Amino acid sequence: MPLNQSRFFELKPLAASGLLVLLCLLLYLPGFTAIPPIDRDEARFAQASYQMIESRDYVRVSFQDEPRHKKPIGIYWLQVLSVKIFGKDTKEIWLFRIPSLLGAILATLGTYAIGRKLFDEKAALLGAALLACTLLMAVEANMATTDAALLACIVASQWSLAHLYGKEESSTPFSWTVFLVFWTAQGFGVLLKGPIVPFVSLLTIVSLGIWDRKWQWLRGLRPLQGSLLLFLLVLPWSVAVWKATDGAFFRDAFSEDFFPKLVSGQESHGAPPGYYMLLLIVAFWPASLFLGLTCSHTWKERAVRGVKFCICWIVPAWIVFEAVPTKLPHYVLPLYPALALLSARTLLELQQTPRPWPRFWPPFVPMAFMGLFGTLVIVGALILPWLAEGRPSLVGAGTALLGVAIAVQGIRYLKGDRILHTVLLCIGGNILVFALIFQFIFPRSDFFWLSRTIKGEISQMAPSGDLERITVASSGYHEPSLVFLLGTHTKLVSPEEAAQILFRAPETVSIVWDRELPRFLEMAEQLGIEPRHVGRVEGFNYSKGRVMKLEFYKGEEKSEVMRN
Repeated sequence: MPLNQSRFFELKPLAASGLLVLLCLLLYLPGFTAIPPIDRDEARFAQASYQMIESRDYVRVSFQDEPRHKKPIGIYWLQVLSVKIFGKDTKEIWLFRIPSLLGAILATLGTYAIGRKLFDEKAALLGAALLACTLLMAVEANMATTDAALLACIVASQWSLAHLYGKEESSTPFSWTVFLVFWTAQGFGVLLKGPIVPFVSLLTIVSLGIWDRKWQWLRGLRPLQGSLLLFLLVLPWSVAVWKATDGAFFRDAFSEDFFPKLVSGQESHGAPPGYYMLLLIVAFWPASLFLGLTCSHTWKERAVRGVKFCICWIVPAWIVFEAVPTKLPHYVLPLYPALALLSARTLLELQQTPRPWPRFWPPFVPMAFMGLFGTLVIVGALILPWLAEGRPSLVGAGTALLGVAIAVQGIRYLKGDRILHTVLLCIGGNILVFALIFQFIFPRSDFFWLSRTIKGEISQMAPSGDLERITVASSGYHEPSLVFLLGTHTKLVSPEEAAQILFRAPETVSIVWDRELPRFLEMAEQLGIEPRHVGRVEGFNYSKGRVMKLEFYKGEEKSEVMRN
């Protein structure tokens, strides 16, 4: 029996949903508690959320004393709620990641629900599985940022549109469920990341309307009533933050974050058009093996209603994302569910009725990608432990061998045109490789977790290991993860300020980058103190892309008179 006709693809919705949840947990839980806070976005979000708990101010967002007027309040509230429910104010990074984990799971289930509306059970199940196991989804599910939760809102909104678009007839009764899901998802999406959810939905609606020259199917949204619901969801916080910041939040959010991204590559994140297409090869793995097949087959089947919906979901927004100068890998994640469903439909149909590979995507292309996969696993599994520990790792070696085995077997399947076998092999391979890399290799690579290493050193200096009883001033190393791990009172300063802090409070630990050490010692000499060297750490600052040597100092006075 062909694989696409087996009982594996004939599960009932409840069983299929349970299988998808299990798949998500197998993919996302490895490393969930083991990987330290990641710089810079995750650490900033988590620290800002924790400061809400510390200050009991749940309206204004700050990182230390600096207002954080970049994103709306939604993700901070979700993270605070997660900490309150699961951690009782405990400051562990995995507590702040729970909203992302739940968002990724809900997005996967929502993709399955959309697939059932647009296509059939088989395409829905395989499409949701492909989305769940993409590398980008696995990364976002493990990070305390907005994007996985935002994706859940986008998928919920698109489910409502798919439901209405699939039942265009005017006789279709109004559904409160569809209405409430759409507009609630819009409201929550605005609270998470501003206009992104309305932007994706609006482009989908407009594109379908222009293509079909029909708009009757939108009646079920009841735009006037829905806009009122959206307004009521967003208004309370908007008014509160306007009053709390005297309007500064909205001025800064638009003038310093949103609009600059539209005109230039903000914060060194600029890239030319085509960036997301190139990135797709890695970020959309393993479905990226068959991108050429998917594009070719989708174009031929563009008149099919479900295919048309997915095209209008993907293409207009993708063009805009490619045109905007500021680019980050996760910006196109909202389009991955539709692409995964189109990929699943293509693979199932071509497995049943084989067709020639398109000229621009011959069989050796996915074979080359399988080889690239094996190479990347070998490099990651062998090189990272070697750099971090100075010696080979048995886990790394085993992971490298596993990567090679998956790549070799995948190439064999591709040579035999056993497409679905290749896909299922890669899904299973992702489960194993992600588990080994995220749970055992990444967390143990101390060389790359400089903030965690610093925390270990400071804990030995703090009375009874209590980090709240010691103040750290860091010069040259200003990563947000350091603040999250050591506490809000951590000071990120210049070398001169680090010396001045030692002058005022000798028991403070000053951390100084070795390149800034002469300035630090010169200022200490002027102040009449002789810093006492108490430690040293070395590691790789991946945010800056350089190895850093950091020296630890405490203060010893030369003259009590001078200090007075």
